Amino acid sequence: MSNYLLIGIGVVVLLYLFMRFIPLGAWIHARLNDVPVSFLSLVFMCWRGIPVMPVLHAMIRLKKANIDVPLRELEMLYLEGESLQDYVDKKIADKK
Repeated sequence: MSNYLLIGIGVVVLLYLFMRFIPLGAWIHARLNDVPVSFLSLVFMCWRGIPVMPVLHAMIRLKKANIDVPLRELEMLYLEGESLQDYVDKKIADKK
């Protein structure tokens, strides 16, 4: 009985770590919105300390406005401390 308890705890800890450091939900969200982001790009973003969801939401808004901006550019803007929302709003306004 004790072995099963340890195995169960180990499985729960591994699942938590997997979901914490591997952005599977963000990748599915990107796929459902037709945003061309690879799974590994999202993983590397997490490892570099870049929050995935704000960058992904910016890419989705740009994609829906038919504006192609590379993921790397949005990452660099975030790291420079610029507002992704302001950048996206400016890009969309410039297109109109």
